[in-house]
Amino acid sequence: MRKFIFFIILIAIGLSYAFKLDVAIANRLTFLNDFKIYYLQKVANITYTVDKYFNQLNTIEQLKTQNEELKKYQLLHNQSKQKLEELSNISDNLKENSEHKASLVNVVSYENYNDYTKVILNHKKENSNISALITTDNFAAGIAIKDGEQTFGLLNGNKKCSYAVYIGDTKVPGIVNYSKSKQKYIFLNYIPIWQEINIGDEVITSGMDDVFYEGVKVGKVVEIEKFPTMQRAYVKPYANILKQKYYFIYTNTEETSNAKP
Repeated sequence: MRKFIFFIILIAIGLSYAFKLDVAIANRLTFLNDFKIYYLQKVANITYTVDKYFNQLNTIEQLKTQNEELKKYQLLHNQSKQKLEELSNISDNLKENSEHKASLVNVVSYENYNDYTKVILNHKKENSNISALITTDNFAAGIAIKDGEQTFGLLNGNKKCSYAVYIGDTKVPGIVNYSKSKQKYIFLNYIPIWQEINIGDEVITSGMDDVFYEGVKVGKVVEIEKFPTMQRAYVKPYANILKQKYYFIYTNTEETSNAKP
């Protein structure tokens, strides 16, 4: 019986190929092929979209990394450009001050981190005489001294920074001193009471101390105090000592000859 059924199935298959029934069935079921093609296209599109998305993420990350690198190079370029401009200006100022024997020095560091008015200078001072310290834009900044083998800059506002000045057009004399109460200003002491000074008067170095030469600008008077025997004044300085990296050390023409062997 089984052999007979098997024989009938073989005959049916043979007849179906003979009469191309499979082609007829396939023609009747074309919508299945269309669905298959549609499905494959959708899968391909989704796969492409997903791949594109992840590729974009990778590209974005790469661009971010490259952008950070470019920012670093741009920062270095700007710093280098600023440094070159600064050195160019310093060179021009050095030429202008060459008649006063001004030597260019740079700040190494603060002597103490809680005191911005005393700095270590990259300079070997030959003697113990006090020298003038001038900013690269020609403003009085303080004095330079030798302590052991190290040269220090005592800037405006330091307890030991002192030099002689003239006040106003009439050149009223005064001495730069230290004031604890108003450290953002330069304190002028020992101003003669009989001399008239005014708010807004410009203060310059007098050269009477053998430290500065006459005419270096210091600042302008912003406050005056009068006492029975003298006057005092507070000056807003031109020099911004917190931003200075370079200074000129002015050497008096008599400094070398007066130095001890």
